[in-house]
Amino acid sequence: MIASLELRESYDMNDFTAAGCFPDEHVAAFRPCLKSLAESARRLTFRILKCLSVVLKQDEDFLGDMHKLEDAMKIRTLYYPPIPANLEYKEGLVRLGQHSDYDTCTLLFQDDLGGLEVKDARGEWVFRQACKGNCLDQYWGFP
Repeated sequence: MIASLELRESYDMNDFTAAGCFPDEHVAAFRPCLKSLAESARRLTFRILKCLSVVLKQDEDFLGDMHKLEDAMKIRTLYYPPIPANLEYKEGLVRLGQHSDYDTCTLLFQDDLGGLEVKDARGEWVFRQACKGNCLDQYWGFP
């Protein structure tokens, strides 16, 4: 099914410098919180890339060296507001439509509500159980 209307709000970032565009005048804590999250996620990602490099019998910085560009890190925050009771359901009305992530890896931090489904190697959709406080790590292109 193709999504015709996605019921969500998102804020995407890839510039975490002082020049980056943040809604500082409306939410002063947003920039420092996301900069802290971005740095923690970057450290975790490079630790995992190091481990994968070793498993692939390469130099430990083999994969990490491929991800040193300024735009190698992106963060997307998603908020799913309550669906209004008077909103009539129509085909194609979803929270976040079917898509492929566009980077080497995705670190998914979520609450306990969940909702993520992933397509397995057989092409079947599998529900991923949410676990508050944990991070789901998905690497694309690795079997």
